[in-house]
Amino acid sequence: MDDPVGTSGEGVIRNTIFSQFVGGETLEETAAVRAKLGGYHVQVILDYGVEGGDEGEEGFDHACGEFIRVIDYAATQPNIPFMSVKITGIARYGLLEKLDRSVGDSAGSLMKTIWPCAGSLTAGEKDEWERVQEGC
Repeated sequence: MDDPVGTSGEGVIRNTIFSQFVGGETLEETAAVRAKLGGYHVQVILDYGVEGGDEGEEGFDHACGEFIRVIDYAATQPNIPFMSVKITGIARYGLLEKLDRSVGDSAGSLMKTIWPCAGSLTAGEKDEWERVQEGC
């Protein structure tokens, strides 16, 4: 069966518009594109869009390490002012969803509401949330 989003390399997206939006699939592959765009004074955004939870804590740890590696690289490049971080790369979706439901019932900024909402977590989820905060 054809892969419509192109993850196997055979899909429509990969064979049409992929290269217009993706400068590379590894940090090393993006270097040439970043340099070329920099020559035209164009800034770039690095995006490591990974889901870390597929492999549990090991996956989150790996994603965290990759985020740090990309941040370290971006800090040395004048045309990479920031990068995007996919929070589900370092935190389980179900945990974030539970916190989001609790925050939705509160008023104010996230930082003012997250701690009271953390009270709705089980002991295991609180440990998990602390690892997310301390992880990277």
